[in-house]
Amino acid sequence: MIINIERTGTVKGLERLIENTIFVSGVKSLIILSCAGNNFIPENTDKILKKVQIPLTGGIFVALIYKNEKIDKGSIVIGVFKELNFITIPFLSSDDVDYNVLLDEKISDQDDFKTMFILVDGYSKRISAFIDSLYNVIGSDINYLGAGAGSLSFKQAPCLFTNKGLVSDCSVICGLCVKSSIGVSHGWKPISIPYTITESEGNVLRSLNWKPAFEVYRDFIRQYSNMSLVKEDFYSIAKLFPFGISRLDTEWIVRDPMAVSDDNSIVCVGEVPEGSHVHILTADKFSLIKAAENALVCSKENLSNNLNKQIRIVIDCISRVFFLGENFIKEIEIIYEEGVPVIGACTLGELANGGNRYLEFYNKTIVIATLEI
Repeated sequence: MIINIERTGTVKGLERLIENTIFVSGVKSLIILSCAGNNFIPENTDKILKKVQIPLTGGIFVALIYKNEKIDKGSIVIGVFKELNFITIPFLSSDDVDYNVLLDEKISDQDDFKTMFILVDGYSKRISAFIDSLYNVIGSDINYLGAGAGSLSFKQAPCLFTNKGLVSDCSVICGLCVKSSIGVSHGWKPISIPYTITESEGNVLRSLNWKPAFEVYRDFIRQYSNMSLVKEDFYSIAKLFPFGISRLDTEWIVRDPMAVSDDNSIVCVGEVPEGSHVHILTADKFSLIKAAENALVCSKENLSNNLNKQIRIVIDCISRVFFLGENFIKEIEIIYEEGVPVIGACTLGELANGGNRYLEFYNKTIVIATLEI
Protein backbone atom coordinates (compact mmCIF):
# COMPACT_ATOMS: atom_id res chain seq x y z
CA MET A 1 0.00 0.00 0.00
CA ILE A 2 1.21 3.49 -0.85
CA ILE A 3 -0.25 6.80 0.35
CA ASN A 4 0.20 10.02 -1.63
CA ILE A 5 -1.17 13.50 -0.87
CA GLU A 6 -1.51 16.78 -2.72
CA ARG A 7 -2.68 20.05 -1.19
CA THR A 8 -3.64 22.33 -4.08
CA GLY A 9 -7.18 20.99 -4.42
CA THR A 10 -7.06 21.46 -8.19
CA VAL A 11 -8.26 19.06 -10.85
CA LYS A 12 -4.74 19.03 -12.32
CA GLY A 13 -3.35 18.21 -8.89
CA LEU A 14 -5.72 15.26 -8.57
CA GLU A 15 -4.83 14.04 -12.04
CA ARG A 16 -1.09 14.14 -11.31
CA LEU A 17 -1.64 12.43 -7.95
CA ILE A 18 -3.55 9.57 -9.58
CA GLU A 19 -0.94 9.20 -12.33
CA ASN A 20 1.96 9.19 -9.86
CA THR A 21 0.27 6.54 -7.73
CA ILE A 22 -0.60 4.29 -10.66
CA PHE A 23 3.00 4.62 -11.88
CA VAL A 24 4.25 2.77 -8.76
CA SER A 25 4.93 -0.83 -9.70
CA GLY A 26 2.35 -3.27 -8.34
CA VAL A 27 -0.50 -0.81 -7.68
CA LYS A 28 -3.72 -2.53 -8.79
CA SER A 29 -6.49 -0.46 -7.12
CA LEU A 30 -7.03 3.12 -5.96
CA ILE A 31 -8.93 4.74 -3.08
CA ILE A 32 -9.35 8.52 -3.46
CA LEU A 33 -10.24 10.86 -0.61
CA SER A 34 -10.87 14.51 -1.51
CA CYS A 35 -11.92 17.68 0.29
CA ALA A 36 -15.23 19.34 -0.50
CA GLY A 37 -13.31 22.61 -0.69
CA ASN A 38 -11.80 21.39 -3.97
CA ASN A 39 -15.22 21.92 -5.60
CA PHE A 40 -14.90 18.79 -7.71
CA ILE A 41 -17.91 18.13 -9.96
CA PRO A 42 -18.52 15.53 -12.68
CA GLU A 43 -17.81 18.08 -15.41
CA ASN A 44 -14.20 18.49 -14.28
CA THR A 45 -13.35 15.05 -12.86
CA ASP A 46 -15.18 12.38 -14.86
CA LYS A 47 -12.79 12.51 -17.81
CA ILE A 48 -9.91 11.79 -15.43
CA LEU A 49 -11.71 8.98 -13.59
CA LYS A 50 -12.95 7.24 -16.74
CA LYS A 51 -9.45 6.86 -18.18
CA VAL A 52 -8.11 5.03 -15.09
CA GLN A 53 -7.67 1.38 -16.07
CA ILE A 54 -7.61 -0.14 -12.57
CA PRO A 55 -10.50 -0.32 -10.05
CA LEU A 56 -11.03 2.85 -8.02
CA THR A 57 -13.39 4.27 -5.44
CA GLY A 58 -13.43 7.00 -2.84
CA GLY A 59 -15.35 10.00 -1.65
CA ILE A 60 -15.54 13.75 -1.21
CA PHE A 61 -15.56 14.81 2.45
CA VAL A 62 -15.73 18.08 4.35
CA ALA A 63 -12.11 17.62 5.45
CA LEU A 64 -9.43 14.94 5.55
CA ILE A 65 -7.10 13.66 8.24
CA TYR A 66 -3.46 12.92 7.40
CA LYS A 67 -1.08 11.91 10.17
CA ASN A 68 -1.85 14.52 12.87
CA GLU A 69 -3.30 17.20 10.56
CA LYS A 70 -6.75 18.26 9.40
CA ILE A 71 -6.65 18.98 5.66
CA ASP A 72 -9.26 21.38 4.24
CA LYS A 73 -8.07 21.38 0.62
CA GLY A 74 -6.44 18.68 -1.47
CA SER A 75 -6.66 14.92 -1.94
CA ILE A 76 -5.20 11.68 -0.66
CA VAL A 77 -4.78 8.72 -3.00
CA ILE A 78 -4.09 5.25 -1.63
CA GLY A 79 -2.57 2.74 -4.02
CA VAL A 80 -3.39 -0.86 -3.09
CA PHE A 81 -1.21 -3.74 -4.28
CA LYS A 82 -4.23 -5.95 -4.92
CA GLU A 83 -7.11 -5.77 -7.36
CA LEU A 84 -10.18 -4.94 -5.28
CA ASN A 85 -13.79 -5.49 -6.29
CA PHE A 86 -15.65 -2.23 -5.68
CA ILE A 87 -19.41 -2.82 -5.88
CA THR A 88 -21.73 0.14 -6.46
CA ILE A 89 -25.22 -0.07 -4.95
CA PRO A 90 -27.56 2.58 -6.44
CA PHE A 91 -30.85 4.16 -5.33
CA LEU A 92 -30.00 4.71 -1.67
CA SER A 93 -33.06 6.93 -1.21
CA SER A 94 -35.61 4.78 -3.01
CA ASP A 95 -38.47 3.18 -1.10
CA ASP A 96 -38.94 0.69 -3.95
CA VAL A 97 -35.57 -1.09 -3.68
CA ASP A 98 -35.14 -4.34 -1.77
CA TYR A 99 -31.50 -4.08 -0.74
CA ASN A 100 -31.40 -7.71 0.43
CA VAL A 101 -32.17 -8.88 -3.11
CA LEU A 102 -29.78 -6.36 -4.69
CA LEU A 103 -26.90 -7.30 -2.41
CA ASP A 104 -27.51 -11.04 -2.88
CA GLU A 105 -27.18 -10.52 -6.62
CA LYS A 106 -23.98 -8.49 -6.42
CA ILE A 107 -21.99 -10.14 -3.62
CA SER A 108 -20.36 -13.54 -3.98
CA ASP A 109 -17.29 -15.40 -2.72
CA GLN A 110 -17.29 -13.66 0.65
CA ASP A 111 -15.77 -16.50 2.69
CA ASP A 112 -12.34 -14.81 2.93
CA PHE A 113 -13.60 -11.35 3.87
CA LYS A 114 -12.42 -10.10 7.26
CA THR A 115 -13.31 -6.42 6.88
CA MET A 116 -16.04 -4.70 4.83
CA PHE A 117 -15.26 -1.17 3.61
CA ILE A 118 -18.35 0.98 2.93
CA LEU A 119 -18.85 4.46 1.50
CA VAL A 120 -22.28 6.06 1.24
CA ASP A 121 -23.73 9.34 0.06
CA GLY A 122 -24.34 11.00 3.43
CA TYR A 123 -27.51 12.71 2.17
CA SER A 124 -29.24 9.51 1.07
CA LYS A 125 -32.50 8.82 2.88
CA ARG A 126 -32.30 5.04 3.41
CA ILE A 127 -28.76 4.50 4.66
CA SER A 128 -29.88 2.58 7.75
CA ALA A 129 -32.14 0.32 5.69
CA PHE A 130 -29.26 -0.38 3.33
CA ILE A 131 -26.75 -1.26 6.05
CA ASP A 132 -29.34 -3.45 7.81
CA SER A 133 -29.59 -5.43 4.58
CA LEU A 134 -25.80 -5.51 4.20
CA TYR A 135 -25.49 -6.95 7.69
CA ASN A 136 -28.21 -9.50 6.93
CA VAL A 137 -26.45 -10.65 3.77
CA ILE A 138 -22.83 -10.61 4.98
CA GLY A 139 -23.38 -11.51 8.64
CA SER A 140 -21.57 -10.78 11.90
CA ASP A 141 -18.32 -12.65 11.32
CA ILE A 142 -16.43 -9.66 9.89
CA ASN A 143 -15.73 -6.06 10.87
CA TYR A 144 -17.45 -3.17 9.09
CA LEU A 145 -15.93 0.27 8.52
CA GLY A 146 -17.37 3.13 6.52
CA ALA A 147 -18.24 6.79 6.11
CA GLY A 148 -20.84 9.18 4.79
CA ALA A 149 -19.51 11.39 2.00
CA GLY A 150 -20.69 14.86 1.01
CA SER A 151 -20.23 18.56 1.70
CA LEU A 152 -21.97 20.94 4.09
CA SER A 153 -24.23 22.31 1.36
CA PHE A 154 -27.19 20.39 2.85
CA LYS A 155 -27.91 19.31 -0.74
CA GLN A 156 -27.30 15.95 -2.35
CA ALA A 157 -24.62 16.09 -5.04
CA PRO A 158 -22.18 13.65 -6.69
CA CYS A 159 -19.70 12.71 -3.96
CA LEU A 160 -18.47 9.15 -4.58
CA PHE A 161 -15.63 8.30 -6.97
CA THR A 162 -16.06 5.37 -9.37
CA ASN A 163 -14.48 4.33 -12.66
CA LYS A 164 -17.59 5.73 -14.36
CA GLY A 165 -17.23 9.13 -12.70
CA LEU A 166 -18.61 10.95 -9.68
CA VAL A 167 -21.98 9.58 -8.50
CA SER A 168 -24.60 10.38 -5.86
CA ASP A 169 -27.31 8.51 -3.91
CA CYS A 170 -25.18 5.36 -3.95
CA SER A 171 -22.99 3.20 -1.80
CA VAL A 172 -19.70 1.61 -2.77
CA ILE A 173 -18.69 -1.50 -0.82
CA CYS A 174 -15.62 -3.70 -0.89
CA GLY A 175 -14.71 -6.85 1.01
CA LEU A 176 -11.13 -6.91 2.30
CA CYS A 177 -9.15 -9.98 3.26
CA VAL A 178 -7.25 -8.12 5.99
CA LYS A 179 -7.59 -8.38 9.74
CA SER A 180 -8.83 -5.29 11.57
CA SER A 181 -9.78 -4.01 14.98
CA ILE A 182 -12.34 -1.21 15.33
CA GLY A 183 -13.16 1.22 18.11
CA VAL A 184 -16.42 3.21 18.24
CA SER A 185 -17.11 5.97 20.76
CA HIS A 186 -18.68 9.42 20.99
CA GLY A 187 -18.79 10.90 24.52
CA TRP A 188 -22.36 12.30 24.38
CA LYS A 189 -24.61 11.95 27.45
CA PRO A 190 -28.43 12.20 27.87
CA ILE A 191 -29.89 15.31 29.50
CA SER A 192 -33.61 14.93 28.75
CA ILE A 193 -36.42 12.54 29.46
CA PRO A 194 -37.02 9.90 26.78
CA TYR A 195 -39.28 11.03 23.94
CA THR A 196 -41.16 8.74 21.58
CA ILE A 197 -40.79 9.39 17.87
CA THR A 198 -44.48 9.42 16.99
CA GLU A 199 -44.05 10.38 13.34
CA SER A 200 -41.05 10.24 11.03
CA GLU A 201 -40.16 9.61 7.43
CA GLY A 202 -36.63 8.44 6.68
CA ASN A 203 -34.31 11.09 8.10
CA VAL A 204 -37.13 13.58 8.80
CA LEU A 205 -38.34 13.71 12.40
CA ARG A 206 -41.91 15.06 12.33
CA SER A 207 -43.22 14.66 15.87
CA LEU A 208 -42.15 13.76 19.39
CA ASN A 209 -44.83 12.64 21.85
CA TRP A 210 -47.42 13.70 19.24
CA LYS A 211 -46.17 17.30 19.13
CA PRO A 212 -44.23 19.01 16.30
CA ALA A 213 -40.58 17.94 16.70
CA PHE A 214 -39.08 21.43 16.43
CA GLU A 215 -41.37 22.84 19.09
CA VAL A 216 -40.53 20.08 21.59
CA TYR A 217 -36.81 20.39 20.85
CA ARG A 218 -36.81 24.21 21.00
CA ASP A 219 -38.71 24.33 24.29
CA PHE A 220 -36.39 21.83 25.98
CA ILE A 221 -33.24 23.67 24.89
CA ARG A 222 -34.65 27.00 26.09
CA GLN A 223 -35.47 25.46 29.49
CA TYR A 224 -32.12 23.64 29.78
CA SER A 225 -29.73 26.31 28.51
CA ASN A 226 -31.62 29.61 28.10
CA MET A 227 -30.57 29.54 24.44
CA SER A 228 -33.10 30.74 21.86
CA LEU A 229 -33.31 28.29 18.99
CA VAL A 230 -34.57 29.76 15.71
CA LYS A 231 -35.04 28.12 12.32
CA GLU A 232 -32.83 30.63 10.49
CA ASP A 233 -29.74 29.78 12.56
CA PHE A 234 -30.77 26.32 13.68
CA TYR A 235 -27.51 24.38 13.42
CA SER A 236 -25.36 26.84 15.38
CA ILE A 237 -27.17 25.67 18.54
CA ALA A 238 -28.48 22.27 17.42
CA LYS A 239 -24.91 21.00 16.91
CA LEU A 240 -24.56 21.13 20.72
CA PHE A 241 -27.67 19.02 21.38
CA PRO A 242 -28.01 15.91 19.17
CA PHE A 243 -30.58 13.17 19.55
CA GLY A 244 -29.64 9.79 21.00
CA ILE A 245 -31.54 6.65 19.99
CA SER A 246 -31.26 4.09 22.77
CA ARG A 247 -29.82 0.65 22.00
CA LEU A 248 -29.21 -2.35 24.27
CA ASP A 249 -25.57 -3.14 25.13
CA THR A 250 -24.06 -0.45 22.92
CA GLU A 251 -23.39 3.28 22.60
CA TRP A 252 -26.26 5.64 21.96
CA ILE A 253 -26.93 5.92 18.25
CA VAL A 254 -26.49 9.66 17.78
CA ARG A 255 -28.50 11.58 15.19
CA ASP A 256 -27.35 15.03 14.16
CA PRO A 257 -30.23 17.54 13.70
CA MET A 258 -29.25 19.65 10.70
CA ALA A 259 -32.21 21.82 9.63
CA VAL A 260 -35.90 22.61 10.17
CA SER A 261 -38.54 22.30 7.45
CA ASP A 262 -41.57 24.55 6.99
CA ASP A 263 -43.85 22.16 8.90
CA ASN A 264 -41.62 22.22 12.03
CA SER A 265 -40.03 18.86 11.24
CA ILE A 266 -36.33 18.35 11.96
CA VAL A 267 -34.08 16.98 9.22
CA CYS A 268 -31.37 14.68 10.60
CA VAL A 269 -28.34 12.92 9.16
CA GLY A 270 -29.56 9.32 9.04
CA GLU A 271 -32.92 7.71 9.67
CA VAL A 272 -34.95 8.31 12.83
CA PRO A 273 -37.27 5.27 13.06
CA GLU A 274 -40.85 5.86 14.10
CA GLY A 275 -41.59 4.29 17.48
CA SER A 276 -38.01 4.65 18.72
CA HIS A 277 -37.22 6.32 22.02
CA VAL A 278 -34.80 9.24 21.93
CA HIS A 279 -33.11 11.53 24.41
CA ILE A 280 -31.52 14.89 23.81
CA LEU A 281 -27.78 14.67 24.44
CA THR A 282 -24.89 17.01 25.14
CA ALA A 283 -21.15 16.79 25.78
CA ASP A 284 -18.05 18.82 26.50
CA LYS A 285 -14.59 18.84 24.94
CA PHE A 286 -13.19 16.57 27.64
CA SER A 287 -15.78 13.81 27.12
CA LEU A 288 -15.29 13.94 23.34
CA ILE A 289 -11.52 13.68 23.56
CA LYS A 290 -11.84 10.89 26.13
CA ALA A 291 -14.11 9.07 23.67
CA ALA A 292 -11.33 9.27 21.05
CA GLU A 293 -8.92 7.74 23.56
CA ASN A 294 -11.36 4.89 24.21
CA ALA A 295 -11.85 4.24 20.50
CA LEU A 296 -8.08 4.16 19.97
CA VAL A 297 -7.62 1.54 22.71
CA CYS A 298 -10.29 -0.67 21.13
CA SER A 299 -8.73 -0.25 17.68
CA LYS A 300 -5.54 -1.94 18.87
CA GLU A 301 -7.13 -5.03 20.40
CA ASN A 302 -6.28 -8.52 19.12
CA LEU A 303 -3.64 -7.30 16.66
CA SER A 304 0.08 -7.94 16.46
CA ASN A 305 2.60 -5.38 17.74
CA ASN A 306 4.22 -5.02 14.32
CA LEU A 307 3.52 -1.34 13.59
CA ASN A 308 5.23 -1.59 10.20
CA LYS A 309 2.34 -3.71 8.94
CA GLN A 310 -0.51 -1.54 10.20
CA ILE A 311 -2.51 1.41 8.93
CA ARG A 312 -4.96 3.45 11.01
CA ILE A 313 -8.14 4.80 9.46
CA VAL A 314 -10.08 7.54 11.27
CA ILE A 315 -13.74 8.30 10.51
CA ASP A 316 -14.59 11.39 12.55
CA CYS A 317 -17.91 13.22 12.31
CA ILE A 318 -17.57 16.79 11.04
CA SER A 319 -19.88 18.05 13.78
CA ARG A 320 -17.32 16.88 16.36
CA VAL A 321 -14.82 19.11 14.57
CA PHE A 322 -17.17 22.09 14.94
CA PHE A 323 -17.89 21.29 18.58
CA LEU A 324 -14.22 20.92 19.54
CA GLY A 325 -13.01 23.92 17.55
CA GLU A 326 -9.32 24.55 18.22
CA ASN A 327 -9.29 21.49 20.50
CA PHE A 328 -9.85 19.16 17.53
CA ILE A 329 -6.10 19.06 16.98
CA LYS A 330 -5.77 17.45 20.43
CA GLU A 331 -8.08 14.65 19.33
CA ILE A 332 -6.11 13.76 16.21
CA GLU A 333 -2.79 14.13 18.02
CA ILE A 334 -3.99 11.43 20.44
CA ILE A 335 -4.69 9.11 17.52
CA TYR A 336 -1.41 9.64 15.70
CA GLU A 337 1.35 7.20 16.56
CA GLU A 338 4.79 7.41 15.01
CA GLY A 339 5.35 4.51 12.64
CA VAL A 340 1.66 3.87 11.87
CA PRO A 341 0.24 5.67 8.80
CA VAL A 342 -2.93 7.59 9.74
CA ILE A 343 -5.48 8.66 7.15
CA GLY A 344 -9.13 9.55 7.49
CA ALA A 345 -11.98 11.93 6.88
CA CYS A 346 -14.35 14.31 8.64
CA THR A 347 -17.65 12.83 7.59
CA LEU A 348 -21.43 13.06 7.33
CA GLY A 349 -22.02 9.93 9.40
CA GLU A 350 -19.93 6.96 10.41
CA LEU A 351 -20.51 3.24 9.80
CA ALA A 352 -19.15 0.52 12.05
CA ASN A 353 -20.11 -2.48 14.10
CA GLY A 354 -17.69 -1.95 16.98
CA GLY A 355 -16.41 -5.52 17.17
CA ASN A 356 -19.22 -8.06 17.53
CA ARG A 357 -21.99 -5.46 17.80
CA TYR A 358 -24.66 -4.77 15.23
CA LEU A 359 -23.73 -2.62 12.22
CA GLU A 360 -24.95 0.97 12.73
CA PHE A 361 -24.93 4.34 10.99
CA TYR A 362 -23.72 6.87 13.56
CA ASN A 363 -23.51 10.67 13.82
CA LYS A 364 -21.20 12.75 16.04
CA THR A 365 -19.10 9.63 16.60
CA ILE A 366 -15.47 8.74 16.08
CA VAL A 367 -14.58 5.40 14.53
CA ILE A 368 -10.95 4.29 14.55
CA ALA A 369 -9.84 1.17 12.71
CA THR A 370 -6.41 -0.42 12.64
CA LEU A 371 -5.82 -2.73 9.69
CA GLU A 372 -3.02 -5.28 9.33
CA ILE A 373 -1.78 -4.95 5.76
